[in-house]
Amino acid sequence: MRTKWIVIPLLAVALTGCSSASSTSDRDAGAPAAGAKAPAPPARDAAPPVNGAPAPADLATRSIIYTGTMTLNVASMETAAGEAANIAERARGFVGGEQRGTGRGAPTATMTLRVPSAVFYATVTELAKLGKEETREIKTEDVTTAVVDVDARITAQRASVLRIRGLLDKANGLTEITSIEAELAKREGELASLEARKRTLDDQVALSTITVKLVGPAPVVVEKPKKEPETGFVAGLKTGWKGFTGILNVAATVFGALLPFLVVVAVPVVGLLWWRRRNRRARGGPGALGAPGAVGAGAALPAGPTET
Repeated sequence: MRTKWIVIPLLAVALTGCSSASSTSDRDAGAPAAGAKAPAPPARDAAPPVNGAPAPADLATRSIIYTGTMTLNVASMETAAGEAANIAERARGFVGGEQRGTGRGAPTATMTLRVPSAVFYATVTELAKLGKEETREIKTEDVTTAVVDVDARITAQRASVLRIRGLLDKANGLTEITSIEAELAKREGELASLEARKRTLDDQVALSTITVKLVGPAPVVVEKPKKEPETGFVAGLKTGWKGFTGILNVAATVFGALLPFLVVVAVPVVGLLWWRRRNRRARGGPGALGAPGAVGAGAALPAGPTET
């Protein structure tokens, strides 16, 4: 039991010393000591020429990210898109993405090309020959400091991970092993994050990105010749006939719309009229049908004038 209480404080002191050493190493790696020369950045591929001129000697050792955007009016969008892909392949690059559509009636293709930074400007110049250039935008970002910083931090973090692993090999007891493993997992996660950042920077520096938009010709719309209005008897007859048939169509439409309502109203009206006529016949008897003032069968006729 006494040994356990002695080991745990020693472990805490050792972890604290490792953490301080790691922080000191990080600071020492990030900033050179007084009187010492700064570490030279890792060698890179030769920088691309600027406007066709050879790059200065100091640019060859710097890490620069090149990005370009351009818009071209081309005679055939399909042909130009194929040529752009061939240009990227000849430059030992590839097509990172492509979108096609129709903008303002004209076919368009937006292509993302990834090419080595050493041939960035040469590729842009070759792409400009595919058509009439409307826009061009080129951006550069110097990430030399970020690359050197990440390299130094990775070196220090790897050394820290190795020290923690050495402590884990000498650890005794479950509590001690668990504590050291947690610290090791934390530092290994930080190391993996730094290495992922380094890979991203290396990829952006090694391969430049060119986004080129190809705009094809708009389709030609053929306008039909306007017809002059017809005049004369035949033209008037046609106009009158169209008006007559139009009125008939309107009338037929209205009649068709009212027909269901007429049927519903007509049935009870006809029934009512029939019922009233039947009641009149029943109340008036057989003589009720005679005309008023008619002479009965036994009535005497008035005597006519006598002859003298």
